[in-house]
Amino acid sequence: MEMTAKIEELMNRIKLDEYWPEFRSVAYALYNTDEVHLVNHPYTNFQTQTIPSEPVFNGADTVILYHNHPTAIVNLERYETFESLYPILVHELFHGYQYLYGEKRFPDELMGSQYPLMAENIELRGLEREQLYSAVLTNSQEALSNFIALREKRKALIGKYADYECLIESVEGTAWYVEFLASMKISGLPNEKILEKYSPYLLNRLESNLNIRRSGYGSGMFMCLYLDTTAGDWKHKFVESDLTLYEFLKENIEWHRQSVSDEIQVNQETWELINLIKSNRIKKFKEFEEQGIYSLIIEGKFDSIYFDPINMITFENKTLHQYLRVMAGNREYIFTQPVITIFKDQFKDVFRLHLRMKNKPKISNSGLIIEDVGEISGDMIECGNDFTIKI
Repeated sequence: MEMTAKIEELMNRIKLDEYWPEFRSVAYALYNTDEVHLVNHPYTNFQTQTIPSEPVFNGADTVILYHNHPTAIVNLERYETFESLYPILVHELFHGYQYLYGEKRFPDELMGSQYPLMAENIELRGLEREQLYSAVLTNSQEALSNFIALREKRKALIGKYADYECLIESVEGTAWYVEFLASMKISGLPNEKILEKYSPYLLNRLESNLNIRRSGYGSGMFMCLYLDTTAGDWKHKFVESDLTLYEFLKENIEWHRQSVSDEIQVNQETWELINLIKSNRIKKFKEFEEQGIYSLIIEGKFDSIYFDPINMITFENKTLHQYLRVMAGNREYIFTQPVITIFKDQFKDVFRLHLRMKNKPKISNSGLIIEDVGEISGDMIECGNDFTIKI
């Protein structure tokens, strides 16, 4: 209650348009396992109320359509202080604002799961991000021009996957930018200290290649910071444009063309990084296999309704999800525990799900009853601690 009261006080005292012109709040919900503190929502006639938790509040910080109204939701259990919680709420509220103004630059999240692990791309990407960082810290047109030259070289190399990065930067990078401004507003720390907190998401090569999606937050935020110093009142123009943030940057700042050698020298550190990334992915799947006592394979044809793109890992033809909603026939299944999807040629062509469970599933007349999932109907085979069901 103390946390939610402080957040409401901040929301009343600090206007969101201090961070971005015309930025206004949608409804928001601060929640834990048991209850939801709902603010500014038509479901409660715009009265602040605490209501029992529901399955849609699934542990994530995101924006959902709650009773058909965009609602920023933040999990209170992730944050110990209101100083750490408030910037995250501003971030998610900005996504709600994007919904209001009709943002169209959302990426195809399936692209992120198929992003190639290519040595030449990783090499150039690290250099590119260092140049962007230097451009912001020194206000250097030369460094910014180098950043653009390296980005163009990468675009020629990986094509549509670079477009995916640009879209992530446009939607998530701008949200991270307002989160950064909110952190500066309430922290009482010098701007340099706040920048130190956010810069590893741009510069740490291992982290930025382990999670391509999250790394776009950093590059997008730093592009916003560069625009602040060189392009004046750029935010109105960006909202009204159809350009990605990177394309908008190129059109609205001064830079000059630089050449990049056709031959890309991949250093030993990059090869070691690739091995680390592969080992990390294998480790995550191995940890999954070691969870629980019981194994369940569900076979059928599945359509993904929702997955958390931040917290998923793809390796070969498998994706490890932390949260997943799928349709099989006319039935929806929600998995709030780790689950692996196994696909054929494309990420979305899922034909098998794999769960590990602590408790033995209950056998019903038509199939199995899975804790926290419900009944799954189909032809079932039991072999020791292993279950297979075909639906």
